Amino acid sequence: MEGLYAFWDELLRRHPQLIIDNCASGGRRIDLETLGRSTPFWRTDFPADPNGKQCHTFGLSFWAPINSTGAVTPGRDSEYAWRSTLSSSVVFGLFNNDEASQTKPPLGGFPLEKAKAALEQYHHIQSCYLGDYYPLSPYSQALDIWMAWQFHRPDRSEGLVQAFRRDRSFYESARLKLRGLEASARYRVVNLDAPAATEMSGAELMEKGLPISIAQQPGAAIVTYQKVK
Repeated sequence: MEGLYAFWDELLRRHPQLIIDNCASGGRRIDLETLGRSTPFWRTDFPADPNGKQCHTFGLSFWAPINSTGAVTPGRDSEYAWRSTLSSSVVFGLFNNDEASQTKPPLGGFPLEKAKAALEQYHHIQSCYLGDYYPLSPYSQALDIWMAWQFHRPDRSEGLVQAFRRDRSFYESARLKLRGLEASARYRVVNLDAPAATEMSGAELMEKGLPISIAQQPGAAIVTYQKVK
């Protein structure tokens, strides 16, 4: 292991802008030494299950804010699967039709505009994942619960909330108490699935909570907020 660290250190000395992708044994080498030299763009070899990906993000965000997973195609896979994949970066394929997509022609009828809209929406919120992380629900692998978290950028007075209603949860709505806001400030709150924005005070968002409804089962919601100047 010390030889590996020395090898990477020399590579980084020669090429200071080099990005090393740490995909060791399907994400089983995400430790402090490797994180100091590399980034886990493929954090696990269990990327296909949306609920599993939610659990990975929930736990890994405490100490490895730059990470990624994949096994999803924007525009073609469900919104629940796509949103369960999002973190500070995301690995995805376009037009692929199997593991060896380069050996086959692309599938016809690919929903390119839908994929483009999903990626534009992700680019709009991506920088929030580099902010402070707050879990808003307990950790659970159960299928009858909600899971939710918040990423907050105090330097920009903005952030996002992700909430997931799993496929056996009979709860259609929840109130999530946010963290890290200014109690006296007002925030412009936008549900990315709703056309209109609302305003709420920091005190209200932290004490009463952010109301979120998810009709789909399973379903996922993304809500952004920004301090009103």
